[in-house]
Amino acid sequence: MSIAAQSAPSSADAPSVIVLSSEEVLRDAVAYWFNSLSVPTVATADGYEANRALKHGAVGLLITDRLLPPWPGLDTFRDLQSANPRLRVAYVDDGSWDGAILARIAGATVILSRPLDRRRVIEALGRPELLA
Repeated sequence: MSIAAQSAPSSADAPSVIVLSSEEVLRDAVAYWFNSLSVPTVATADGYEANRALKHGAVGLLITDRLLPPWPGLDTFRDLQSANPRLRVAYVDDGSWDGAILARIAGATVILSRPLDRRRVIEALGRPELLA
């Protein structure tokens, strides 16, 4: 378990962040940025763990560099957002010509370009007071 995954969301806290990526450096950096602002954050390498985290607490933002597996279909983001209308989904662009397009079709609300910019990542949560 990475150090970033130690802070789990609680329903008593403000909306939390889930980072789903197979890249440990990405997970740890993004989790560090949010944890430094006292935003509860879960960093996970697989969709099953992310799915469990989505069911436990007030999640405000899912940051992912994945569109499909292990969640089936392009409707996954929309299904998650219909269960939690306030959920924002930030897709970390993989640089492919169709990644950002598919992410938008799938319901991503924010596309994050690489290299990641701390300010832009934090803005994806939709809480401007964090940047004040």
